[in-house]
Amino acid sequence: MSHLMDNDVDTGPEPASEPSTSALRHENLNREHSPEPDLDLDLTRGMHQVWLVKVPKFLIDGWSRIQQDDVPLGHVRVYDPDENGNQPMELILPESPAWPIPIEDPLVRSQFAHMPRKYDMKLTSSTSETYAKNLYAFEEELIDEDDVASDLGVDEDVVPDSVDIKGPRGTGPARGVHKKRRKTALTGTVTNETSVQPQKLQAPVTLSTESKPLLRAGQSRSLLTPEYREILRRRRIESSTPKRSVIMMESGDTGMNNMLAAGVGKGHIKPRATNIVAGAMQSRSGDSTEKFARMPRNELLDLLFNLFDKYSHWSLKRLREETQQPYVYLREVLSTIANQHHNGPYAGSWSLKREYSEGSRESLVSSVNERAQNEISDENQDMEDVVQ
Repeated sequence: MSHLMDNDVDTGPEPASEPSTSALRHENLNREHSPEPDLDLDLTRGMHQVWLVKVPKFLIDGWSRIQQDDVPLGHVRVYDPDENGNQPMELILPESPAWPIPIEDPLVRSQFAHMPRKYDMKLTSSTSETYAKNLYAFEEELIDEDDVASDLGVDEDVVPDSVDIKGPRGTGPARGVHKKRRKTALTGTVTNETSVQPQKLQAPVTLSTESKPLLRAGQSRSLLTPEYREILRRRRIESSTPKRSVIMMESGDTGMNNMLAAGVGKGHIKPRATNIVAGAMQSRSGDSTEKFARMPRNELLDLLFNLFDKYSHWSLKRLREETQQPYVYLREVLSTIANQHHNGPYAGSWSLKREYSEGSRESLVSSVNERAQNEISDENQDMEDVVQ
């Protein structure tokens, strides 16, 4: 029979291993910052009618830079319906001398100084079709934990604003935890869907006294505004600019001299003249791979007609420089309205066909309007949905 001495202690079975400090810290943070959320939703403004508007990317980029609250971005002008039942609508930004995008920072504001100020708003679906889609608008607001006590019946998720952990590996205690809650509410029901496009200039065209007449009197030609043309030009330049480039960190023949001093044979170094020729060939090949974005067919036709009004004969190279369009697409559209001369004093150049140089061009422009609507979907990739 065994007896326990006074100094003996029965410790029981030893634990296999103690949990690590990082695991305990992670478990405590999850327990502290992830309570059971409240799944209620604020429906007080659920019957409010809102419009879902597709806005050009360059416009929403400017609006997203505005930091101040309650700033008027512009106003919508609705006209009386015409004889066909169409109701024109316009989105008008602040008039000059005010800035089109009211940004406080002058450096950022100057980036959006030259923007179109007038836009056409067109309904993309009827009200009944929009209601059938069951589209709703929601908003979320982060509020301090002290203000949540009076806001019952809303969706509240605890969100840690900042967590500061001491120690090089985060082994110290957490401190400075400021909690916020997310308040979710239904702000309205979408009743109309519209799209916004920059307005075009309606330039009146009169008959010309020269041998090549223009459009008939009373007609008009749609032209892009200078501001919108500049935006499209910058977009083409950005798309053709390589995202990565090699920058030479040395100038002159410093690298070659270092290689010779290190004993590298001349067979590993190309002559300087060879480098110049290779650089010229690379520059020419880089120019040939320049890419341009397609514009709608009806706008390209308007631009081509305008160019042929200035000069009767054009080379395809000069037309490509003026229109900034892909080669294959430009040749395809050009062949529908012009002929290429294969001999004579204007060999290799293009001139308008007889039916387009002597008669009206209205039939051609109207025939491609339907095809141009299909090409607008390419530009809608740069659009974003915005609830107004």
